[in-house]
Amino acid sequence: SNPSYGNINAWLWNFGDPPAGFMNVSGMQNPAHYYIQTSSYPVTLIVSSDAGTGCLDTITQPIFVRPRPQSVFNTTTVCLGDSTVFANSSVPVNAALLTYAWDFGEPGSGAANQSGLENPKHSYAAAGTFIASLIVTDEFSCADTSKLNVTVFALPVPSFTFDTTYCLDLTHFTSTSQSGSGSILNQSWDFGD
Repeated sequence: SNPSYGNINAWLWNFGDPPAGFMNVSGMQNPAHYYIQTSSYPVTLIVSSDAGTGCLDTITQPIFVRPRPQSVFNTTTVCLGDSTVFANSSVPVNAALLTYAWDFGEPGSGAANQSGLENPKHSYAAAGTFIASLIVTDEFSCADTSKLNVTVFALPVPSFTFDTTYCLDLTHFTSTSQSGSGSILNQSWDFGD
């Protein structure tokens, strides 16, 4: 608002949102209002200036509050060295989804920590739990974010000992393998003969 003479000395906003009660109005110059429902709202601004006896003017403009898309995804649980698959199942609401902004929660991987693909894959450099996030943005710049823990299991470490018999005889083998994560469920031996 720019007065042609004098200075604006008062602002009165009506956000066209009666269910908001006393929060439906503001006397601030540059307020913010949180709408809880999607709809069209008539927003009115009344300004007064210190010129003369207090000149007033009013403007009303409709705004449309659009729904946010719903950011949803799931992942696979993998062992270190395998790629984690990120399956995007985000839902646009009355709009088209235009962009996907993934963060895999592994800043040390540099540029590979992010992706703009709809259903990307990422190979983590270490075992552990990472917080991955997805921001989806629609054609109206409405956005939503979701986060999910991603688990990458450490690989088991195979090792064994054997008795030091060098003669043709029965040799005993003992597994000294260590589990990387969880328990060792299966061991398979190949004696090379």
